[in-house]
Amino acid sequence: MREDPVNSKSGTRLLLLVAGALLAAILFGFIYRWATDAASAGEEPDLAAVVRAKAEPEEQKAAAIPSPTILATSTSTSTPPPTPTPKATLAVTPTPLPTPEFLNPEFDTYRQVAETWQAELVVADQGNTGLWQFGEDALVHPIAIVTAQEMAYLIDGGRVLSIDLQDPGSLATLLAPGQDVEGVAVIEPLDLALTDNFLFVLDRAGDVYKYNLADEIWRLDRYDRPVEESSGEYFVALAAAQSETQSEPGRALLETNYKFAQIYDSATSRIWRLPELRGVDIDYFAGDAYVLQRDLYDNSATVNKYRDAGVISSFRPRIEIAEPLQVIATEEGIYLLDQGGRRLLLFDSQYGTLLRIMQLPQEQAASAVAIDQESGTLLLAGQDRLYLFGRPQQRISVTGDTQPVELQAHDPDLLAQLDEFVVPVGGSNITISDFQLPGAPRHYRLGVHRGIDFYWQAGTKVVAAGDGVIIRADTDYADPSAADLAAWYAESSSSGFTPEDILDNYMGRQVWIEHEPGIVSRYAHLRSIEPGIEEGVSVSRGQPVGTVGNSGSPASLEGESADAHLHYELWLGDTYLGEYLRPSATRDWIEKIFPTSR
Repeated sequence: MREDPVNSKSGTRLLLLVAGALLAAILFGFIYRWATDAASAGEEPDLAAVVRAKAEPEEQKAAAIPSPTILATSTSTSTPPPTPTPKATLAVTPTPLPTPEFLNPEFDTYRQVAETWQAELVVADQGNTGLWQFGEDALVHPIAIVTAQEMAYLIDGGRVLSIDLQDPGSLATLLAPGQDVEGVAVIEPLDLALTDNFLFVLDRAGDVYKYNLADEIWRLDRYDRPVEESSGEYFVALAAAQSETQSEPGRALLETNYKFAQIYDSATSRIWRLPELRGVDIDYFAGDAYVLQRDLYDNSATVNKYRDAGVISSFRPRIEIAEPLQVIATEEGIYLLDQGGRRLLLFDSQYGTLLRIMQLPQEQAASAVAIDQESGTLLLAGQDRLYLFGRPQQRISVTGDTQPVELQAHDPDLLAQLDEFVVPVGGSNITISDFQLPGAPRHYRLGVHRGIDFYWQAGTKVVAAGDGVIIRADTDYADPSAADLAAWYAESSSSGFTPEDILDNYMGRQVWIEHEPGIVSRYAHLRSIEPGIEEGVSVSRGQPVGTVGNSGSPASLEGESADAHLHYELWLGDTYLGEYLRPSATRDWIEKIFPTSR
């Protein structure tokens, strides 16, 4: 330690030194604050660093459920996940731009299906549909959109965006990962619901946030992060309907792991079991819930109607539904978006009779649809564009100052190019459980799963999913002790999230392979690493790199075989495969990228 000046200097000199130090500290504080404010006002945020710093813990299970208030009053010195600065609001360019166009000639297949079912066929084309064409990466892959009173709200890239439908340049961010809502850190918005007074947002963690359209304040509507016990609930869709007797609307949630639907509001809560199918979407209208589910083994789907938790068997659509995305219940009937966003069906709400088939743009398909009940405008959101059925005069090119991002794991164009990978554990199929895929919540640790789990016997060979170069190999890894795990959990619990370094600890012994610039696969919880696998070494697809284990996990204290599995992640830039995608889309892309036939 340094010598204390009090022991060597006079009292007078000590007072002078202290006073001088105080003045210097105050002056430095003013200068630092001025410089920090100036820097934050003039510099663009490092979005890559923001994504890397998101809270994604892998901590030990606990025994008590903390309230959101505990998170808000944390005294931890850990740095919380930063709040991303929204992309700049777009503005219509003052210089003339070419009028955006799109072609959508009538397909014989749609005409034939319409004739078979005696339904109306409508083709969305330039004669009846407007188009707002945004700049590159303004919208990468929207997964939800709602609209009312000339406003639209959508989710893209984990952000909740708002658009004034009378102003093409009004694209702005309302909510983003890392923001705080009444002491709860937003992880990733997944679905939307809209009423006259409120915008509701479902988080991947199961929480629901409520945005008051009048006072523009976010509040917590439903908290669902039970840290004390392991929960397997996976809510994938949200709906809301204005109650005739209450100022607060009733909300409906769709759960896909245990297969149930739930209606909750301030007075009641009803839960009912669903068929053993994958949950896709739910809507709630006039006291009825419409549930869209997909088959466990293919892309076929069904939609059922429920009232008071009982199925209404008279509602039975007969047409084959494939690659479903959304169901929307309206006064006109029940809309269903399928065929990956290339077809919109309209059913009678009483019997499920097919009334209309709409052929949507085929080349650049819509990924989300909304209907304005007042104006009748149909909004179709797709990559960097918004279609407005019923407003053909609105064809506008919109530019802004957003910067294209090369690698984003929810970009369909990028994902379609990934075809050189194999499953990293030989003989494995992709798990049937969506809860073991990327994007599923991990309630016990206040986070989201970022990889695919392959459960095999400890010691089973793990192979490189593709050609590449080793960029990390934990050859000197040391197993954590019970004290280490307790310390990691304590820090995560007190912070309300788990810092990235502790998450890395929970991943255990790891190997990382860079396949192309920015495309990296991660192999975690390894029991061992193959000899010769070290940083800088080139590997080939199918070459052994390690063995299945449980390193880093709390189960490792019970022995090498407890809960043994490979946790595999595929990263594209600063996002993981499955981030910002619907759960059904995540599975589709994984099965395309990792076919088990090789």
